[in-house]
Amino acid sequence: MRRFSSLFAAIVIVISSGVIAPALTSNAQANSNIATQELRLNGAGGVAIDATIYLPQTKPAPAILLAHGFTGDKKSVAPQAQELAAKGYVVLAWTERLKSSVIVHRMR
Repeated sequence: MRRFSSLFAAIVIVISSGVIAPALTSNAQANSNIATQELRLNGAGGVAIDATIYLPQTKPAPAILLAHGFTGDKKSVAPQAQELAAKGYVVLAWTERLKSSVIVHRMR
């Protein structure tokens, strides 16, 4: 379990640090067949987490959790999420917990 947690953390860090992001380019035509669904996940302490899932045409598919940077939100990684989904990955992008609580509070 510890080895899986370390691998997961490494994947999230690499994706969110921008190592992969510059290699991905937005291509509107390739992304036209990507299905998205807005989600509201229940976080710890009852905080709602704002998320979007990007689904490729072919399923089942491998999945990627795509974290945004310190000043971003789930919309800031949308181009990368769409590109990864176009390449056959299920992608879950979310807005970090503290930012989600501010967004949900403003929606009320």
